Amino acid sequence: MPIRRPWCNWLDTWVGATYEAEIAKIILAWKDGAATHLTWPLAQLLSGVILRSGFAPSALVPVPSAPSAVRRRGFNHTASLAKAASKLMGAPWRTQRLLSHRGPAGDQVGLTRAQRLRNAEGRYSAAIGSEPVILLDDVVTTGATLDEAANTLHSSGHQVVGAICLAHTPKRFNFGKTLPQSERTY
Repeated sequence: MPIRRPWCNWLDTWVGATYEAEIAKIILAWKDGAATHLTWPLAQLLSGVILRSGFAPSALVPVPSAPSAVRRRGFNHTASLAKAASKLMGAPWRTQRLLSHRGPAGDQVGLTRAQRLRNAEGRYSAAIGSEPVILLDDVVTTGATLDEAANTLHSSGHQVVGAICLAHTPKRFNFGKTLPQSERTY
């Protein structure tokens, strides 16, 4: 059951699972273990979250990995996930790679929310546009990366509708309440 929480100050964010036990092993094997065959099942999970969120069909914008991480992994995991999810859902869903890194990115692992916000500040640049977009990422911990990506897109003229992630980490934020469609407010 998808979970809806405001990880960022203003961004409506939905996740598909809690990042623990088996789902954590699956995401790590996919992301850092070159288990690219897991892209399709993870896209199925993500597509379900997107459709349950109630967001209108929009462009899915993957949060980009640092170029060094893409080289190390051998693939851009969030871009491949977005492409597979939009293919599963069909038109008018589509993937748009509107964000790019501005320079070297520091690792977020082990940082507090305040440190993550500082670390993410100015990390991205975005193509100018005005279309509605939904951010897509693998795991949300504090929301700092999503916050910076959303702010960058918004500053470039895009209408950021919300964010969808495969999972959230329970260590810092133990939200977990699922909201049925009838209780959602926008």
